[in-house]
Amino acid sequence: MRARRRGRCLSVAAFQAAAPLARALLAGLSRAVRDEDLLSVAGPGRFRVLLPETDAYGAFAFLRRAERELDGEATLRAWPAGAVDLGAAT
Repeated sequence: MRARRRGRCLSVAAFQAAAPLARALLAGLSRAVRDEDLLSVAGPGRFRVLLPETDAYGAFAFLRRAERELDGEATLRAWPAGAVDLGAAT
């Protein structure tokens, strides 16, 4: 609500993977977030990233950056494509 009152953008990115991939997912996301972003655990294998001052284009850019970081995780590469679900809302 505060972002809306002040006319500022706010986005949230969501990631989900099977429990055995959670540690690798967290490692990749930790490298992708900026200092002002907030990474949180939403459940087993589920993570959310609050992206303040981020519009829809910025959220998409974050998802691309996160995908690049996740591609570097050997554990995730061993699983079939689509093992990690991701999305964002602004």
